[in-house]
Amino acid sequence: MQKLTVSEIKSKNVKTFRRAIFPKHQIKRGQIIRKNDLVCLRPNVGIDARDFYDIIGKKSKINTKPLQKLNKKFFK
Repeated sequence: MQKLTVSEIKSKNVKTFRRAIFPKHQIKRGQIIRKNDLVCLRPNVGIDARDFYDIIGKKSKINTKPLQKLNKKFFK
């Protein structure tokens, strides 16, 4: 379970305060993910920004578009 901050609890807008990982540019299938391929933005849809370093070094299973919602299933 995710730990919530006080401001998130008070506002009841948990997802809008969190950030998610998005591709900065097109990532091709088979490409190894580097730090400069990704960006963390709001809202938290897809992979949570806290998992940023878990994605680095993995290979992409699919072609992605810039700022596409990501899923952990897209990487091996």
